[in-house]
Amino acid sequence: MPKTNRAMLKVLNTPEPVEQIIARLLVQGRGKPEKLSVGSALEFRREAYGLSADEFAFVLGLQRSHYNEIVNGRRDMSKAAMRRAFAVGVPAAVLLQPVRREATRPRSA
Repeated sequence: MPKTNRAMLKVLNTPEPVEQIIARLLVQGRGKPEKLSVGSALEFRREAYGLSADEFAFVLGLQRSHYNEIVNGRRDMSKAAMRRAFAVGVPAAVLLQPVRREATRPRSA
């Protein structure tokens, strides 16, 4: 395993400080999780850990392009990616809600 991956896993396995847990719970408790999109919840958690999109995609077991499509509402998450997202703090209520897809334009020939 490359050194950067080990360092990233060490950060993710480090317990959250109590103050940060309280702040996270307060933020999560203010809004109804059903109104959050999967993409915004993933981005919130990614930014909370200070990871790049590439690093967070790796944590979720996804390719960067697939992660981008999920964040932008064009692709569903696999069950394995959902389990990993839940493990790093994305609420289950958000992960299990129906995905609202953005309208896609037909490809021109």
